[in-house]
This record gives sequence, structure tokens and C-alpha cells, in this order.
Amino acid sequence: MARELRSLLPPEAFRTSPHRLALVAINAAILLLGWTMAAQLHQWPRPWLLAWLPLALVMGNSVLVLGLAAHDLMHGSFPRSRSLRRLAAMAAFSVSWMTPTLWQAVHNREHHSHTNGLADPDRSYLESQPSSWGKRLFRAIAPSSESNPLLLVLGMTSAWPLHHFRTSCEVLLGNSGSDDGSAGPGASRFTPAAFPVSPADRRTIAAELLLLVALHGLVIGWIGLRPLPLLLGYFLPL
Repeated sequence: MARELRSLLPPEAFRTSPHRLALVAINAAILLLGWTMAAQLHQWPRPWLLAWLPLALVMGNSVLVLGLAAHDLMHGSFPRSRSLRRLAAMAAFSVSWMTPTLWQAVHNREHHSHTNGLADPDRSYLESQPSSWGKRLFRAIAPSSESNPLLLVLGMTSAWPLHHFRTSCEVLLGNSGSDDGSAGPGASRFTPAAFPVSPADRRTIAAELLLLVALHGLVIGWIGLRPLPLLLGYFLPL
């Protein structure tokens, strides 16, 4: 089906988008500037802190733009070099705690191959699936008629980090997917459906996550271990 549709689309549908790299650079610069300013927030008079909130909103928008740019990069929008593309995606994904190898496995391969099917790790949990912290938490914060409004607001601001966290846990701590893709929807410990990851990819994902820990540690160290700057300059934009 995909091959048939591809033949019907015009050539411009498959052109690369070099501006994606510019988006990564611009929004990374916005975050670096914001974190530099956040390091001085403890010196700001308390009334001035309200002026920080619009800046935090701009930084939060940059986090989102970087995630979307990384999504497009991993779908081959630009550049042609696979290693350069993954390096740019690593930089863009790093802010939201996702890695290119993990995204390639869970999104490009599994989600797009089984979209909204039982084998899709990004689908909703089934009522029949065993209870887990991931299922309980997502039921509490997912939009529905049963959602508590306060938890819904919290959920809308934390859904992506939680998605990345549960997917990382599935791959590193509970992955029971087989290399032939035969894992069933009930085999997962953290995600709605298990998915296979090779030992080599699992090691790469672990190494990339360690790099993310180091990068975020540098950001926290740059801002400083002070509650107010960390809350407003690091956690609030994320």
C-alpha cells in the first residue's frame, strides 16, 4: 500500500528540508540563553520573577519545536548522511529525554508498522491488561470523561516525558519482545505493547541515555543547585 501511494505523490513530497537543522540551532540557542539567565534568577527581586514566566513559555515552545524537528529528521527530512542526521536528532531529542535509537525502534519501526493496532506500543492500554504504574498513571492523566481536571492539566504537560520514561524502562528493564516481532500485547511490563529490540540496539540506547544524564547534569550544574532557578529555569520549561 505504501509503495502504491508513493508512486502517486509528486516529487516535491519527498524533498529534503534543510531548514530543520536551522530550527534545531535556533531553538537550542534559545534554551542555552534561557538557562544562562536562569542561573541568575536567585538574584532577581521577587516581583520581577513574574517577568520570567513569558520567557519560560518561549523556552517550553523551543522544547516542543526541537522534538518535532527531531521527529522529522528521523523520518529522513534532512540531511542525507545517516550519521549526521542521527547526531542532529540526538541534540534535538536530548532536551525531552529521548534518544534517536529508541525513537527509531518505538516510533519509526513499531508505531508506523502497527498504528493503533494491538502491537502498537503507543496505543492506549486495554482494560484487560494487567495493572501497572504506567497504566494507572496514564489513566489518571489521559483526557477522558473520568479525568480529574487538575490531573488532566498535569497530564497534558507531562505526557511526553512520561512516554519517553516508560518506553526507556520497557527497553532496558522489562523488554520481552522477540526479534521476530511476535511479542503479544500482554507481554509488556511498562508500555501498552511489547516490541523487540536487539541486544546491540539496547546497548546503544543505554549509552545514549547515559549521555543524556550527563547533558542534563551539566545543565543543572550550569543553573546551579538552587530550588527557585531550577524550578523556573529547568523544570517549568520542560
